[in-house]
Amino acid sequence: MTRTEGIGASDRETLRWACREAIPCAVVLPGLPFWGRSHLVDLRESGPRPQLSIAQPTDLQTAQAHQLRAGDSVRVWSVRDGQPWHLSGFISAVRIAERRTGDPVQAAVIQLPYRLLATDRQLAVGGGRSSGRLHVEVAPLGPDGEGDPITLKERWLGPDGAPSGRGEAHLIELSRRTMCFSLPTDSPMVFLAGSRLRVGVSLPDLGLRTRLHARVDAVMEGASHRLCGLSLFGAVSGISGEEHRETLRKAAHLVG
Repeated sequence: MTRTEGIGASDRETLRWACREAIPCAVVLPGLPFWGRSHLVDLRESGPRPQLSIAQPTDLQTAQAHQLRAGDSVRVWSVRDGQPWHLSGFISAVRIAERRTGDPVQAAVIQLPYRLLATDRQLAVGGGRSSGRLHVEVAPLGPDGEGDPITLKERWLGPDGAPSGRGEAHLIELSRRTMCFSLPTDSPMVFLAGSRLRVGVSLPDLGLRTRLHARVDAVMEGASHRLCGLSLFGAVSGISGEEHRETLRKAAHLVG
């Protein structure tokens, strides 16, 4: 994942700060309808790959503790100085971790990419890794039908090769079954748990698009940003199954 907007500090310093202050975070399991609340515990920078420990999360839908297991792929989302960021990794172990304050906690150890601490350009903040135009929109569904579509995020590469975009959303994850994003808490777009939406995803450079029904299943309030986890359902009529699957497959890679 490549940085396209600064968060005012290096990735290494951001993770050190988040662990030192036990900053709250969200845990997302890509492709699975799980979104959890946790906090960062410890960063180990020695060894061949950096490791980040987080407390075992609480399921945002059930308020029950959820045990992450070795081998789980995860994305961790948080906010610093009003700027959301996320990273990807996989659970390599579960252990008891000490905290600077308070009792030890059962923690999941996330194996991070080799390059994460070797460069200041790995945390995904804002622009992401798009090498082509990506457009994601939502429209509310209610008793009176479908509302006007609202652009969550549109990204493209400018003439100079630099990423550009519009839309307030920070895209965290997209798959055939789930989608996750965050919005500023002062955004006029407010999605409540249980809300029904129509999601539109298009890749204009490739001539691909899909429209599908979705439900907001999880909401988490963060520092200046609100996270939303959506379950996705089948494509609406008029979209072929092949185009639907190919659009989401390629769009998931761009969201990264």
